[in-house]
Amino acid sequence: MVVASKKWKEKNPNYHHGHYLNNKTKYIAASAKRRAVKNSATPFWLTAIHRAQIQEMYDIALAREVQTGVKHHVDHIVPLMGKSVSGMHVPWNLQVITAKENLTKGWRFQCQR
Repeated sequence: MVVASKKWKEKNPNYHHGHYLNNKTKYIAASAKRRAVKNSATPFWLTAIHRAQIQEMYDIALAREVQTGVKHHVDHIVPLMGKSVSGMHVPWNLQVITAKENLTKGWRFQCQR
């Protein structure tokens, strides 16, 4: 993954917006695919408490972002669309990490030892 330098971003502030506008259908399709995978990875047997725990993870990510000023994501420990293994959208497969950490990780499963 290539990360643009801070100087480049300052000189090209509208690059991402322009790229989105030029490739809007691809972004919409990718978003729909991700949503469909997430929905199919959410088991029917989750209880209301499980669903509340999932929502709580998103609330925690937002709270950390507000407190620290650093963007946070809710990450699937075992990715929903991994190459070697696919996880589920359940509370025990979620963690809150920084956006930078999450985007660096990509769709790889990193075994915790």
